[in-house]
Amino acid sequence: MLRFLLAFAFLTALCGADHHEGHDHVSRLLASYRAKEKAIERMILNRDIDKGVRPPGKDAVTDPVKVKLSMYINDLGLCKKYQELSVGGYFRQRWNDPRLAIDLGETGITTMMSTNVFENRRIWIPDTFSPADRLGFSREKFGHSFFRVKCCGGVLLSVKFRTKFACPFNEDQNEVTCSVSFESYAYGAEDMVYEWVNDGLMIDDVAKQLMKNQGWELVSSDISSGVNTFATGNYSEGKIVFKFVKTP
Repeated sequence: MLRFLLAFAFLTALCGADHHEGHDHVSRLLASYRAKEKAIERMILNRDIDKGVRPPGKDAVTDPVKVKLSMYINDLGLCKKYQELSVGGYFRQRWNDPRLAIDLGETGITTMMSTNVFENRRIWIPDTFSPADRLGFSREKFGHSFFRVKCCGGVLLSVKFRTKFACPFNEDQNEVTCSVSFESYAYGAEDMVYEWVNDGLMIDDVAKQLMKNQGWELVSSDISSGVNTFATGNYSEGKIVFKFVKTP
C-alpha cells in the first residue's frame, strides 16, 4: 500500500504538478497512512492477548500453529581453527494469529508495521533457536528486525543476523557438511510445526564467492522439515544442510 501511495504521488508530479506541490502531496499521503497504521497498532496494544499462549491451529484450537521459515544469506565462511560456520543474512518467520485479526473497514490498509508491538512483546512470538548456534541467534536486537501484521492475523518477523554455528571437521577433509537446525525451546510438535516456504533458502552470489576466496565451494544447500524424538517428547525442526568441497 505504501509503495502504491509513493508511486501515485510521483506520477502526479510528473504529470505537471509543481515540485513543492508534489512533495506536499506525498507528505500528506504518508501522514494519513501512518496515522491509520498507528490507530491499528493501538487497537492491537489495547487487546488482552496472552502472549504466553500460542495461537490456535488452522482448523482447530488444538491443532499446532505452523511457523513458516525462509532465509536469505549474503555472508558465508568456514573456520578450521574453531570448527564453525559463519552465516549472515536475513531470517524470516511467518505465522497466523487470528487474535490479531482486525476489521479495517474503509481504512484501505491491509498490512501494518509496528516496532512497538514487537519491542513491547505484546503478542506471541515463536521461541525459535538453533542448537548449533554459538552467539545467541535468537537474541538479536530489535533494531535489526522488521515486523509486520496483516489484517487477517498473518505475521511476518524478519531478523537481520550474523552468527556462527558449530560445524566439526578435520583439516585434511576435502568435503565438509554443516547441518543447521531451527527448533522451539518449549513447544513440542503437537503445539508448533516448522515448515519452509517454497524456495525458502536463497544464497547470494557474493556469499558463494566469499567461500571460494577461502578455498571452498558451496556445492549444495538443502532445506527440510521434520520431527525429532527425544525422551521429553517430539519436537519439530527446520533444517539446512550445507555441503562444501575444497577448490584446487
